[in-house]
Amino acid sequence: MDCGSGNSRRYINVTNIVNVLEERQPGLSRALLGYHAFTGCDFTSSFYRKGKLNPLEIVEKDAAGRYLHLFTCMGEVDGDVNIEVASEFVCKMYSQPKVRSVDEARYNKLMQMTGKIDQDKPLTNIKRIDCALLPPSHRALDKKLQRAQYVSILWNHANFACPDQGLSPTDYGWSANGNLLQPVWFDEPSLPDALFTDRDNNKDDSNDTCSDSDETTIVKSTDVDSDADDHIYHEPSDDEAWSEDSDTDSQDVD
Repeated sequence: MDCGSGNSRRYINVTNIVNVLEERQPGLSRALLGYHAFTGCDFTSSFYRKGKLNPLEIVEKDAAGRYLHLFTCMGEVDGDVNIEVASEFVCKMYSQPKVRSVDEARYNKLMQMTGKIDQDKPLTNIKRIDCALLPPSHRALDKKLQRAQYVSILWNHANFACPDQGLSPTDYGWSANGNLLQPVWFDEPSLPDALFTDRDNNKDDSNDTCSDSDETTIVKSTDVDSDADDHIYHEPSDDEAWSEDSDTDSQDVD
């Protein structure tokens, strides 16, 4: 490989690099394309603060060779890209070796960062953490795998006239916006609709329910002596002019 220019020009023996990688672990050189695309490159996002070296050690320590097979298959059009194996690999990246589900690993990391949950205010500590430190959810990982596979196919067929092999990026985790491609992070809403449906139903039920005692209270409140109005605070309307006698200590004046 010829690289550089002028006095910095040099030749790199790629064959020697491949031989060294194969000595470390057979099949590692072929898996590097998928590994690089999955862990982050110019076309795919990376795992926040995870880098390249530590995940590579996980690949090399896998005696069964499942991770090598995963990344090697990413460069093939009909490759067997197993999301369950990828999920287990990501769990190990986030120091969750006993967990195989990224959703479970995501929950465990969240509990580690937030500590004990206050049942009265469960979101208090959550606001103080950086959610970028959490592993991706299963839905986000699925889309990331699709994008990594598409990029790996391009690289693996770079010596062909059509490296994309007739594939469309919109079928591999991207959406088209004019001449631009935008990543689709996950399908379906980020929160279940049932959360909002139950709240709206409860609100409707509370508004529709009006007992006889409530109606009696409303009627009686209209019969109160008019002198009692002197003791009731009425918030001034927007049309009323401000005066020094107005209660404005708690209001901001522009």
